[in-house]
Amino acid sequence: MSISKFKYFFDCCVGSWMAQRTYHNLTHQEVERSLTEFTIEPLSSALKTKVLIDNQQPDLPNINDLCGYHLGF
Repeated sequence: MSISKFKYFFDCCVGSWMAQRTYHNLTHQEVERSLTEFTIEPLSSALKTKVLIDNQQPDLPNINDLCGYHLGF
């Protein structure tokens, strides 16, 4: 798979999302519902650089070409 398809997939994920789940416990005849709200945002060049520094990696001249996303709950 090419990196452009990978980047396109995550670019399509940017935004606010809601996930609903239902758990069924048939043994106890119980139903539990769960809701999670989250957002996905692209990282700025400054945050990409911070991630590299925090992980003891060298800064890259093509930092803007790298994928990077923030998942927030």
